[in-house]
This record gives sequence, C-alpha cells and structure tokens, in this order.
Amino acid sequence: MVVEDFGERSYESVPVRIFRLLHDNHFYPLVVASITAMGFYFAERWTSEWRGPRLHLNLFLAWVPYFLGIALMLSASFSGGRLVSAMRVFCLLAWFFFFPNAPYLITDFAYLDWAHFDLWQRVAIFCIFAQCGLMLAMVSLLIIEKQTSAWYGIAFSKVLVVAAIVFSGFGVYVGRFLRWNSWDLLYHPYSVFLDSLGKLSEPMQGIRPIVFSAMFSLILGTYYYFVVSLTKRRVDKNVPRRYED
Repeated sequence: MVVEDFGERSYESVPVRIFRLLHDNHFYPLVVASITAMGFYFAERWTSEWRGPRLHLNLFLAWVPYFLGIALMLSASFSGGRLVSAMRVFCLLAWFFFFPNAPYLITDFAYLDWAHFDLWQRVAIFCIFAQCGLMLAMVSLLIIEKQTSAWYGIAFSKVLVVAAIVFSGFGVYVGRFLRWNSWDLLYHPYSVFLDSLGKLSEPMQGIRPIVFSAMFSLILGTYYYFVVSLTKRRVDKNVPRRYED
C-alpha cells in the first residue's frame, strides 16, 4: 500500500489521481471479493430459505471505515486550516467508532445452521464474508497508521492502531451480544455506556465480555502484525540493494 499526498500528482486529472489512490489502497481486489461474496449470498437466498443475518448490510458497514480512511487521505490535498483540521479529526473519530464493523463479520458464524443440508455451502458463504471483513479491517488499519504517522508522528499512529484494535474487540462484543450498532453511539450514547458497564460489573458474568474482547483483539492484532510484516517485507524486497566486491 502506498500512502502519499493526494496533491502530489497535480499534473494528472482528478479522476486519474483518484483511480491511482484507490488502486494503491487495494480498492479493486476488495470490490471483487465483495461482489463474489454478495453473489454467493443472494444465490443462496434465492434458492433456499435463508434465516441467517443480513450479510449484505454487515458488509456495507464493513466498507465504512475503509472509505473514511480514503476520505482522510483525500483531505491531504487541501491546504491546512481549521476546517481541514476539523474534517480530519471528524474522519478519525468516525473511523475509530465504525472500525469494529469490519471484523464483526467474523462473528456471523454464530448463525451457521449445522443441521442444514447445504452445510458446506453455508460455511463457504460465511467464510468469504468473514474474509472480506478481515481484509477491509487490515487495509483500513494500514491506511490510518500510514497517514496519521505522516501527519502526527509514528508514536501517535501506533497508539491509535493499538487503541482501535482493543476497542474493536469490545465493540464486536457490544454489537454481537448487546445488539448495539455504531450509530447508536450518536443517538443513544448514554444507554450504550450504561448497558456495557452493567455487563462488566456483573459479579458472575463480567469476566465473559472481558475474555471475549481480549481474545478477539488478540486475534485481530496478530493478524494485523502478520499483514504489516508481509507488506514491509514486500517493500524491502523492492528496494535495490548495493553489492560490493
């Protein structure tokens, strides 16, 4: 993935620059994966009785943090100022709270009906949607880390990524088990806070959300570490080496 100032290629037309920006941030492979997932999903819905989750809506929400990251990169083409700074802060906050929607797709396996006669077909559908969620989460994290590192420093970007991964673990728990959505933080923030705090304070049940959140965050963090290592290795491989006699 390449993160650069959107205004660097000022000699190119805006559509060409946007095309390059999306290409450099894996937009087109993600679209292909999403279209494939949607094709499997709607084919299953049309040919059999579907009692599972609304995977198409969950996939749409998984795309939100990716586009917020792209919007953050596009803001680099504007000169600095209060309005631009406010827009960047808004995009960062919105990305932070919508980010759990991407890895959330993994938990849709809870709807897998083991008694269904087309079990492996259902497994394949849930797998590809989970894969789309993970890929969108990883690319989104890469975009945010690289861009915030360029603007605010490496330390800030690392702290933000770790915080997002930790928050995502608990956010997925709140969405899956407490049934709150990201936009509920805007309309019912106090209710979401009280409900989440109430589960954590229960004498016998409080350990469960902590364990689930920690486990999910650890899985997501391990996966991201692997992706970062893979991309770094690819970059290092493309750097020409100097050989001496």
